[in-house]
Amino acid sequence: MTLKIIEHLELVDVPSASGIAKVNDQLFVIGDNSPFLFALTADYQIQERIRLPLDVYDITIPKKRKPDFEAMTVVERNGKKQLLIFGSGSKSPERDLLMMVEVESRDIQKFSLTDFYAEIIASTALTPDTLNIEAAAAIENRLFLFNREENRVFELLISQFLEYIENAGPIPSFHHCRLSLPTMNGVQAKISGASAVPNESTIVFTASVEDNPNPIDDGAILGSFVGLLNVSDIREHYAPDCRILKDNNQPLTVKVESVEVINRNADRSLQLLLVTDSDGAASELLHVVVSD
Repeated sequence: MTLKIIEHLELVDVPSASGIAKVNDQLFVIGDNSPFLFALTADYQIQERIRLPLDVYDITIPKKRKPDFEAMTVVERNGKKQLLIFGSGSKSPERDLLMMVEVESRDIQKFSLTDFYAEIIASTALTPDTLNIEAAAAIENRLFLFNREENRVFELLISQFLEYIENAGPIPSFHHCRLSLPTMNGVQAKISGASAVPNESTIVFTASVEDNPNPIDDGAILGSFVGLLNVSDIREHYAPDCRILKDNNQPLTVKVESVEVINRNADRSLQLLLVTDSDGAASELLHVVVSD
């Protein structure tokens, strides 16, 4: 697998970009400390700021209060596309939120994931300090959630998840396992984003290498990986194929936060859009092509 960066673009006025999703020809971006969902034009400018129903009025939400939206994916409900936007769960209850946005109408519903996240903690070796949902991907009726610490993957049924959040149904059951990802300078790469390849059973994921002292605080960025994961291969300690993102043959020291598959080309290469969080500097968008 080879990676080629086609272009770098600055995402003007999008703070701390943490998730990206494409619905038809529309791109959406979230930031982990922003009260807005951003809709972008074809040339990646902000077309619309969609205010999320949060009890905050800051343009940039302080770290102690931010909902920490880190994961976003698209599902279909009653024939309509919905964006599911997940808080990371790394601080309860502030980060236990789910936003469900109907793309066409912009109708937004807010749900609490406190009980669901508590069940994840109770069913795994994770703790309230290491729960950190960073990525989500949907394939048919399956939802995959990725936890940054331990590179743990959770698989559940979308239908059960929607029944739980909308109709107070039972907490959905899930399968989970840990992936084995590479290290840089002895520092573990940890999953930061995911996107399903349309009409396939493949997930493209990103994993950043951050030399931080704990799961909450920021640290020096050593690089980021892009990988491919066939969902039929997911099992304990599986090591998917992944490559370090480079520019001029040197590791690109950016914190890639999310990825979206834009197209499968005729030559079977994949066009991706990656968003980065520069921890205070301008967010970036990277156009990347993945080839065999």
